Amino acid sequence: MPDSTPPSIVPLILSGLFCLAGAILLWRWQLGPAARAPQSPARQNRLARWFLPARIFLLSCGAVFFMGLIVQGLLGRIIVTLNGNFSFDSDIGRLMRDAIFWLGVLFGFFLVGRLLRAAAGLPGFGAPRGMTPPPPPLPPAKAALAGAGVFCISVLLLLPVSEAWRRLLVRSGFEIPLQELVGIFRAADSPDELVFLIFLAVVLVPVAEELVFRGAFFRYLHTRVPAWLALLAPGVVFALLHKNLASFLPLLVLGVLFSIAYRRTGSIVTTIVAHGLFNLNSIALLFLAPPPGA
Repeated sequence: MPDSTPPSIVPLILSGLFCLAGAILLWRWQLGPAARAPQSPARQNRLARWFLPARIFLLSCGAVFFMGLIVQGLLGRIIVTLNGNFSFDSDIGRLMRDAIFWLGVLFGFFLVGRLLRAAAGLPGFGAPRGMTPPPPPLPPAKAALAGAGVFCISVLLLLPVSEAWRRLLVRSGFEIPLQELVGIFRAADSPDELVFLIFLAVVLVPVAEELVFRGAFFRYLHTRVPAWLALLAPGVVFALLHKNLASFLPLLVLGVLFSIAYRRTGSIVTTIVAHGLFNLNSIALLFLAPPPGA
């Protein structure tokens, strides 16, 4: 019987191509002489300051989180009522519960965003008169292309970071467990489950997480605290949320990279596209590379 395991050279070729593109873009956007010039467009901050009182920001975050819990509870009850055999204790059930929560978070963002836009003209909310606004954000199409470039740069940076972090953990005596989601993907036994998992990883989670960590958390901090703290704090929380020590440092670097990209483009579309492509690439490599022991 012929061996059906895909050749391991395929993920190497893909990673090499992405790294090559990432190196070229990193030189053009960050390291090259033109990019390092003081007036270079690549160094512009396109992210406008969020003139929002701290108490309103915290209340808004609480309302968005609470909406996620409400939607999770209501839809969860509806699903169990309609399908008595469905269990949220299974692997797919837990992911379904998380997906419903993120849907609720997106709904909460929509409602809170509408309220904040309606309050923009109230005292203490709008930008002071006479303040020079930053350059406008990139148009959606250009922001999406920039997101594809940020993804390539992320592959270039995270390959050595991930390997160095893995070796450090191994030398320190830590076990490197298989990520739960990796096992769930490999155990998916129906096309419907696989489509749901891909939609969750490539569309729903990137949109929700980028709105939370970049669109809200980083945007609020980036003009209120030192730059290093504004970049680091959302990245640390973003990495901790995944609850996997083996991926902590790579995800921290990824979070910092996404925050820089958001600041440079002024568009959350950039980081959503980069995040979605990063997850899609991880899924593709998961299926192209042979499983351990194969």
